[in-house]
Amino acid sequence: MHLRYLELYKSDIKTLPASVCRLQKLQTLKLEGCDYLSSFPKQLTQLHDLRHLVIIACQRLTSTPFRIGELTCLKTLTTFIVGSKNGFGLAELHNLQLGGKLHIKGLQKVLNEEDARKANLIGKKDLNRLYLSWGGYANSQVGGVDAERVLEALEPHSGLKSFGVQSFMGTQFPPWMRNTSILKGLVHIIFYGCKNCRQLPPFGKLPCLTNLHVSGMRDIKYIDDDFYEPATEKAFMSLKKLTLCDLPNLEKVLEVEGVEMLPQLLKLHITDVPKLALQSLPSVESLSVSGGNEELLKSFSYNNCSKDVASSSRGIASNNLKSLRIEDFDGLKELPVELSRLSALESLTITYCDEMESFSEHLLQCLSSLRTLTINGCGRFKPLSNGMRHLTCLETLHIRYCLQLVFPHNMNSLTSLRRLLLWNCNENILDGIEGIPSLQKLSLYHFPSLTSLPDCLGAMTSLQVLDIYEFPNLKSLPDNFQQLQNLQYLSIGRCPKLEKRCKRGKGEDWHKIAHIPQVELNFKLQSDAEPTKPTISEDKLPACGQFMEVLIKYNVQRDFDSMIEDIDV
Repeated sequence: MHLRYLELYKSDIKTLPASVCRLQKLQTLKLEGCDYLSSFPKQLTQLHDLRHLVIIACQRLTSTPFRIGELTCLKTLTTFIVGSKNGFGLAELHNLQLGGKLHIKGLQKVLNEEDARKANLIGKKDLNRLYLSWGGYANSQVGGVDAERVLEALEPHSGLKSFGVQSFMGTQFPPWMRNTSILKGLVHIIFYGCKNCRQLPPFGKLPCLTNLHVSGMRDIKYIDDDFYEPATEKAFMSLKKLTLCDLPNLEKVLEVEGVEMLPQLLKLHITDVPKLALQSLPSVESLSVSGGNEELLKSFSYNNCSKDVASSSRGIASNNLKSLRIEDFDGLKELPVELSRLSALESLTITYCDEMESFSEHLLQCLSSLRTLTINGCGRFKPLSNGMRHLTCLETLHIRYCLQLVFPHNMNSLTSLRRLLLWNCNENILDGIEGIPSLQKLSLYHFPSLTSLPDCLGAMTSLQVLDIYEFPNLKSLPDNFQQLQNLQYLSIGRCPKLEKRCKRGKGEDWHKIAHIPQVELNFKLQSDAEPTKPTISEDKLPACGQFMEVLIKYNVQRDFDSMIEDIDV
């Protein structure tokens, strides 16, 4: 058989069948999402023509193939798992001329420092992405080998573009990691869960670095504590995205005062970094802060506007911040007035701020550019103020799990509002949707006690998409529902009483919805009409799907493996 390419995607196999080893012409073997795969057959080394072994998201895999060093044609090996037995050690990598990505896992099993050196990473000039992972052990010495000596022996060549270290348990990094001539080409760096390290390499001096992720390091006080000459040197000159997570003692980015830094930074994600003080970062367009404090927000908004603006009584900022996400802030009852300086802000998300109660009218008046507003899991949030009338540019409004929040009576001022999602909210909030003049998509989710929808729904003639989910007691649609002549898509799910009335041709409410091109009941299409695609993007995505998209988008604390899979340099 002359098969040259074989890919197994989300297969349930526990071991690769031995029959695969008879595919003598096989050049590429790709295994992705095989959750139960744990081992390879020993005969895999019979595949003498194999050039590419790609392993992605096979979490139960405990070893790479036995004596993989015998596959001398191999050019790509995305994952190598160190084993303690003969034929599974790092020395197997010695003669392989690998390129692209290499993730070495299980470095706590390295038997001796010389075995690590035999991996010959410094000689693999075609590698551009290298990731090194230890197990989650509490000390730096496992199996008699010190992690610091192993890492020193794994020195790579100087042409890497992406580099990451996970769960390294030493207290300091080797000299080659402080040598900027070796790291000078790096574009992407991840340091994840290196709990015992007290100091990071001088990443601020790397000229090409655009993306830096540092998480799970309990003792570091500065991202870069190297010396800089304030008059002549700048730090992190090319960095565009910075992610800082679980750094309980981090105080500043740089130890040296007065040095210009991060002039091109666009995205900043901060999670559980309680001591961090932010300084002027005028280029930042997206800021996400979780588990912080009010002073951090104040310092950012104050430092990121001009001196004239900062001293102005009106407090309108000349800055670039377009997206702000605030999550899990203890004791924050309302947003600090300093945020009113963020006049360019287009997206604001407040999530799981348990004590948040309101937005001031002054703040809403100043956020004149706001296009998207999300309030999620703020159980004490009170009714929105009449200041909502100032949000004339608002296009999307999402409210979830806010049982005290209701709308003011002037929602008809929101002439730009196109999308509204209400999920597990106060039932009275539905009374406030009356009069929104241009609403095109409405998603209603989880109103367990509601027996009827407001009549004003039938008057919202601009509606094109309507989602209704988890209304177990909803009995019928409003009598004027037929007036929604622009409605292109109606989805009803987990509403047993309403679904019965809306069944095609025989339901008591079918005549109210028969004009709609696409009707779905529990994701099953009811209409035979030719689908007419609504003009709004993401229109067909149900409310539950939207919520999952948001969770994925902002979950910056993903596991190491999934983060490095997204890197392409």
